[in-house]
Amino acid sequence: MTIDASALFSMKKKNREKIMSTENIKEIINQYFDNELTKSEEVILFTQLSQDENAREYFKKNEFTQNCN
Repeated sequence: MTIDASALFSMKKKNREKIMSTENIKEIINQYFDNELTKSEEVILFTQLSQDENAREYFKKNEFTQNCN
């Protein structure tokens, strides 16, 4: 399933928080590492990461993988 990050990030914060499951955040993290997010979407992603420990761990694993390539 592909998440449309632009549509998700343009939602009101209250609605976005209901949809931003860890799985959705993981898809957006993948988009981040593929350089597919805008700067404003990146800000929202990192805000969400600050609130979701599982997503942070996923991000760290992907960051490590990216640095090894």
